[in-house]
Amino acid sequence: MSPTVVSRESYALGIAGTLCALVGYSVIFLLPSFVEAAAQHYGLNDQQLGWLGAADTAGLALSTTVMAIYLQRFTLARLLWSGVLIAILGNLYSLFSADLSHLLGARFLAGLGEGLLVVVGMSTLAQTRDTNRWFAIYTAAAVLLQAAGLFALPKIIAQWGFDGVIFCFLMLLIGPLFCRRFLMPLSDQNGTNNPESPADTSRAVSKTSLYVALFAVLGFYISIGTFWTYAATLGTAEGFSFEWVSEALSLSMIGGFAGAVLLVFLGSAAKNYWIYLISAIVMVVSLWLLLGGFTQWQYLSALMAYSVVWSVIASKLYADVAEGDGSGRFITACQPLINIGFALGPLLASQWILDHGNQVIIYLAALALIFSVVCIYPLVNSLAYSRDVENAQ
Repeated sequence: MSPTVVSRESYALGIAGTLCALVGYSVIFLLPSFVEAAAQHYGLNDQQLGWLGAADTAGLALSTTVMAIYLQRFTLARLLWSGVLIAILGNLYSLFSADLSHLLGARFLAGLGEGLLVVVGMSTLAQTRDTNRWFAIYTAAAVLLQAAGLFALPKIIAQWGFDGVIFCFLMLLIGPLFCRRFLMPLSDQNGTNNPESPADTSRAVSKTSLYVALFAVLGFYISIGTFWTYAATLGTAEGFSFEWVSEALSLSMIGGFAGAVLLVFLGSAAKNYWIYLISAIVMVVSLWLLLGGFTQWQYLSALMAYSVVWSVIASKLYADVAEGDGSGRFITACQPLINIGFALGPLLASQWILDHGNQVIIYLAALALIFSVVCIYPLVNSLAYSRDVENAQ
């Protein structure tokens, strides 16, 4: 196959994978505005907000976990069609949900479909020739989607209410249907006949460190899921308008984009453990600024700083596990753990928030983050030792 054809196929795979993954995670990306809109429409309290935040992510976690085990039994095209259909049914059910119990069931169903789209997207991105480049493009696109969505949703809610938000999610589901023709057949997914498959760049590291790193992934996304679900609520609880809070969340995505760009420019320097420590300190300080009373400027500054280092740690976790994983099992296991963390965070917070207030959000997010940074150390240390041995040869 000529280089031109390979390049064209690489771009097609990359764009298709990015689009499917973005649509699959669209509700999660826009979760603060989504749950706040639902709270206004259904009159939900803070505990019920946590349940709602966990519903989509629980569906995502279940479908990605099952697919991590049984992916080879299906074609990506079949998963795409199934994911779109199930997500459409879940969103239509949401439109006709009269109470919270029906809405939770509808969002769980939608999450199952969204999870299948995430599997299709991430599996396709993993088959591109330059995975680092395409995962970076995906991260940047995700930040832009968050910024645009968080800016636009309040205006949509003001005009059409909660139903307008659901209608937007339904429109997004049309996009992946155009990706079907670019997906690889199942026979190519093991890489034997696929010109896009990258060379094995994994390193000899301790398997124990990889298992512990999976706990780091889980802990980090428990932290993110907790804070992100209640991010808008923290602002509105201080008396800020929902429109202003949504615009602040949208502006904070500039920080997320800057963090991804920063990681690219750091290059080999980003492989050191210090980047986790500095990022964790910045995140904890950002959370501390939102503990108790705070001004609009403090809220926006905390969100901006939090978003910068959030994107840095998220990218680093995935990159370090990918570098140390030679079997593919660990990088595949990351996806369901991300979704489990997103679901578990708000679910845990919802159990205590009524009795202890919004400070539960800050404490849980901070503790889960510290746990994550501690758990990733063995893998980072093992990777550093492996590089030293390789350079000495």
